[in-house]
Amino acid sequence: MRSSDRGFPRFLVLLALWALGAACASDPGSEYDPRPLRMVPSWGLNTSSVPVVIEGENFLSLVTQHIGGSELVSEDARFDAFLDEVALEDVALEDEHTLRARVPEGLAPGWHALSVRGPLGRRVELPRAYLSSDRPLAVLGARAVVESDHVWVGGRTRLVVTVENTGGSAALAVTPVLSLVGEGRVELGSRPEPADIGPGTSAFFVWELGAISSGELRFTVEVRGSEETTGMELPVLTVEEGPLQIRNRPELTAVLTSSAPVVNVGQRFELQLEVKNSGDTAVLDVTAVEMVSGCDGTVSLVEGPHPTLVTIPGRQSRFFSATLAGTGEGTCVFRAWARGREETEGTQLEAPVVATTVKVQRPSALSVTFSTPIRARPGSIFSVDLTVRNTGSTRALGVQLTSPRVSRGIVVPTSEPALTPVDLDGGASTTFTWNYRAIGLGRVFFSASASGTDGLSGSPVTSGEVSSREVLLFEVELVRADPLQDGSSFAQVFPYQGRLVLGPNRDGTRAVSVDPDTTEDGVLTFSFSKDVRGNASDNTAAAPYSSIGAVGCTSNTASCGPDNEDGRGFFFAGRVGTQEWLGIGGARSKGDLDYIYLTQDTGGPLGMRFLDLSALLGGQTRGFSSALFFHDRLYLGFPDTGGNRPYLLAIKSLPTSAPGLDAIAGIHVENLMAERMPGIGQSGSPSNKANMQMIDTLAAFNDRLYVVNNGGCIRSTTPTPRPYDSAPADWSACTPAIAAWSSRTSRTTTKTANLEPSDKAVPQLAVFQGRLYLARNTTVGPQLFACDPASTGSSTDCDPGDWSLVAPNSKGDSLLTQFDNPANTALSLLVATSRSLFVGFDNGTQGAVVLRTSSSRPAHRSDFMGTEGCSAAQHPIGCAGLGSSGVGVGATRIFDGVAFGPASDEAAFFTAGTSTGPVGLFRLQE
Repeated sequence: MRSSDRGFPRFLVLLALWALGAACASDPGSEYDPRPLRMVPSWGLNTSSVPVVIEGENFLSLVTQHIGGSELVSEDARFDAFLDEVALEDVALEDEHTLRARVPEGLAPGWHALSVRGPLGRRVELPRAYLSSDRPLAVLGARAVVESDHVWVGGRTRLVVTVENTGGSAALAVTPVLSLVGEGRVELGSRPEPADIGPGTSAFFVWELGAISSGELRFTVEVRGSEETTGMELPVLTVEEGPLQIRNRPELTAVLTSSAPVVNVGQRFELQLEVKNSGDTAVLDVTAVEMVSGCDGTVSLVEGPHPTLVTIPGRQSRFFSATLAGTGEGTCVFRAWARGREETEGTQLEAPVVATTVKVQRPSALSVTFSTPIRARPGSIFSVDLTVRNTGSTRALGVQLTSPRVSRGIVVPTSEPALTPVDLDGGASTTFTWNYRAIGLGRVFFSASASGTDGLSGSPVTSGEVSSREVLLFEVELVRADPLQDGSSFAQVFPYQGRLVLGPNRDGTRAVSVDPDTTEDGVLTFSFSKDVRGNASDNTAAAPYSSIGAVGCTSNTASCGPDNEDGRGFFFAGRVGTQEWLGIGGARSKGDLDYIYLTQDTGGPLGMRFLDLSALLGGQTRGFSSALFFHDRLYLGFPDTGGNRPYLLAIKSLPTSAPGLDAIAGIHVENLMAERMPGIGQSGSPSNKANMQMIDTLAAFNDRLYVVNNGGCIRSTTPTPRPYDSAPADWSACTPAIAAWSSRTSRTTTKTANLEPSDKAVPQLAVFQGRLYLARNTTVGPQLFACDPASTGSSTDCDPGDWSLVAPNSKGDSLLTQFDNPANTALSLLVATSRSLFVGFDNGTQGAVVLRTSSSRPAHRSDFMGTEGCSAAQHPIGCAGLGSSGVGVGATRIFDGVAFGPASDEAAFFTAGTSTGPVGLFRLQE
């Protein structure tokens, strides 16, 4: 049914009635196809009759053919329609799709069923087809208002939409939907909730608007809702408001410049103050303040400043200037600022004070400066540069420099420059260089002076005695004692973002960093997110978490990690493409370790994003043992006591946004199936049967990945190897095929977390002068192996036949590398710089021992040296380690080491201690 004259909302009701078509008289029993009908409108007021339309399919009259009569064909087009038992008036067939009728006046209020009867006499019904009402349904109207028609960036205003219901029934769940159009930008501080609006009442909807960027902004609000009686959607209302003008608040800034930074006496120069209005509206009555105040006899004012007052439109600048002249030697500091009035509100504005300096020429003056290294190694040669500078304006004549005087006799000169007199113009300098050899340990500084004659007055000029900074002559420098400042007895050390990072501290909440000169310290704290999706983190304490966990922490508290990690964290860092990443993994004593955490932050609490590896790791994974960034992938090794040990994962995707990434196997991460690698895993051939297995160390050498543990060595044959079970050709064994390896048993451990170098069979690999070096700990002592790739097989890769034992003992076990000292029980440091290879041993009797190479291809004990350059072939009786036994502080264990620093000042850093007292950070000088 369709209403055309009351302006009521138009509602469509689909009725599951069968259309009542007509059939030929010759086939009166044929069935009619069911078709949907609809009645427009489905409601009306019962105070007057309502014209309606019934729409459908196959509304056909009954056509009868008469045989032999005068009327050959007759047609019956009578249709009856009822609402319950009330017959509709004036029912008429319009076409096969349409019936027209009229609902009689006075129909009882409420829902009524529709029935239709056609020429065949069939009758069908549909419940709740028509609503008769004694009142009109809900009708909405709306208006919108922005409380301010303009606002500054950073300011706030409100958009208020008033919605009124002028109908006779309630409008339910009325919801305004806001759209914004324009160049301006606002932040919506609050959003209104849907509301029910009764008949004859109103509701207010408010948006808090925070201005973000300038421009014009218009608002469009669409109001939606439903009518309470029928449940039908109300027509969508659209209201518009605006524009809202968002402007940048005017702000004055100034720059003060001089036409000449240095002038002679009598020379004129110009000061210029540029004042800029960075806002969108003009600033009126702008004046320069104290532009040339403070002239103290070195300059005088010639004219200006001018102009006096200016208007500065939005986004424009204006200039004030003054002319001055130099009147005497010296330096004059000029300060100025500007103030004015904002045109729309009249607010007073001021530009910050700015300054510039003008120097008037002075007589010649000499200065002497030293350039010395901060540190040097005994036995090395270093340079001392002496620079003489004329800091005056007049030329200095016949400048003569004295030879440096040395504070202590622990250095001797090896070369000296010719000290001939020179003339120096104003501001000019000359540099002389001496070379010295360090012959002892300690601190030394140098002194010198320069003298000459002023080029105008002829007066003598001298620099006076000048001293250099101290040069520290050392082999092992204790850079920081207790660097974590809480007595932590262990620390890793690694580079990140151009600084050296140490940690974690004893409660797993922070690390510290030092700059390459080790002169500045920084503190790094952590903020760990909780994984609430899928494999949710275990810790029920409130996130974020500040600790990666620590030994003995109480589960479900802030002292444990986000997944209740309760062991010492393991750090790693590296690059993927140009992006540097810092990572840390924890340990779970009960097993089922699932997460590592990564960040690219550099300051504040480091936002650590989780990487959920639960899809690949097993229930017996308790810790974390090795990591390496290589060819834009992150390779990770995990200790494990389960049936698929050990785990070696290749991470292809890192968590680039908070809170983290739930890694999907085969997409974000691959299991490289180390368990099946020969010598590495428990299912390999040969198999590794250790009860606790881990990937001890990962390293890159000649664009190949090397993987080592107690069972041996395997390398990739491609930069991006695939899993061993599906692509065994991507891997090749590299376990040394020599008696020194096969006749000694690798050290194993039952620990799955809190690992130290002595717990690993292969704690470190190092690349030095084209060879790969491998530190191994066996059940009877340490070994040092070197791989020369050119020996057999591939000329660039380590094959089993390429290895040799380096520096074997001449006493005791000749298949060990202990430098004839059986107290050197574990090889715990192997670090290469561009010029040296350092090895370090745990020694609980005499103290830790560190040695360095004296050869580019070390093979024998004599190719290493200890304190003050002694031959390591004399160790332990005639040659102590670098810095003497215990590296000078009684340390017995070495925990970690790394090469760090620019090429000109590269050094090896390591951490060491006793495992009970505070750890120390040490530097080995090149």
